[in-house]
Parts: sequence; C-alpha cells; structure tokens
Amino acid sequence: MMTDEMEISHNPPKPTQKIKLNVGGVYFVTHRDTLLAFDESYFGGLLRRGRPPEDDGAYFIDRDTTHFPKILNYMRTGRF
Repeated sequence: MMTDEMEISHNPPKPTQKIKLNVGGVYFVTHRDTLLAFDESYFGGLLRRGRPPEDDGAYFIDRDTTHFPKILNYMRTGRF
C-alpha cells in the first residue's frame, strides 16, 4: 500500500490547455494560463467571452506580428 506522499510524487501537475493563435498569418502556441495572466488584457477577454477559434483551431488576431513575440514573452515571464 502506498502512502499519500508516494502517490503525490507519481502524479505530476496537469499542464494547462494549449492555445493556438494566428497573428497576421503567423502561428503561436502558448498555455491558456499565460493568456489569462493579465485579467484585463485583450487575450483574457477573448478567452473568457467564449469566442470559438477558427476552423483551423486557432484564434485569429488581425495584427502585425513584428512585436507580438515580445508581448507573448512578457506575458510568460513578466519581463521584456
């Protein structure tokens, strides 16, 4: 019989759902928790409103991708 401590060590935390974003034709994948980290952000609203993704499974965002990697990294780490 296993102890609770042993059972916990064999059950790693479940990863959050992955979200695919299509930003101006470039695809990015991140965790749902990353997009919800900033409650008042565009992305938090997008997911909380329940807007469904496009047919390809991605949320389309009609913006230039020039700065998006920096924005996404900030949401992931809290630093630029």
